[in-house]
Amino acid sequence: VVEGHLLVSPIREVEKMGDLTEEEVADLFKVVQKVEVFVQKFYGVSSSTISVQNGHLAGQSIPHVHVHILPRREDDFAQNDVYRELQEHDKVETGWRTEEEMVVEAKMLREAWEK
Repeated sequence: VVEGHLLVSPIREVEKMGDLTEEEVADLFKVVQKVEVFVQKFYGVSSSTISVQNGHLAGQSIPHVHVHILPRREDDFAQNDVYRELQEHDKVETGWRTEEEMVVEAKMLREAWEK
């Protein structure tokens, strides 16, 4: 959706937030907080969107809980409509990064995280 868009998932794969235990929710959002702080520093931004699409009608297209973290930049979405973009991003045939590009990005982020 935007450069630096990351997903954070719980260890146990479940369909909806209500399927997680209280401890799993707490652990998930502790990790989300750490990753969000890292993403803002890494990409040099001061804002981010954190989003959970919980169920099909909310735009969840992959049936397991995951939290989107999107570093935000000035004018990155028309009318700040990030949610429309989230609903459509995995339905578009063009614009996907290759597996190789994602491996390179993951390596770069992992190295920065470990510093």
